Amino acid sequence: EADVCIVSSDKDLMQLLAEPGVGMYDPLKKQFVDEEVCRNRLGVAPHKVRDYLALVGDSVIFRR
Repeated sequence: EADVCIVSSDKDLMQLLAEPGVGMYDPLKKQFVDEEVCRNRLGVAPHKVRDYLALVGDSVIFRR
């Protein structure tokens, strides 16, 4: 059970799951996101999402 639930499909916000009491719901996939889902989608734990995104870049930045 979470004190705060983020409703978003934005993978950048998965890093917030590392904080206690924070949950996430992906409305596009109709799925609650937890550490396991984060690891399956990105290959890293929530506390490593920031590092992962810094290394691989964000594809939205490169779209024109």
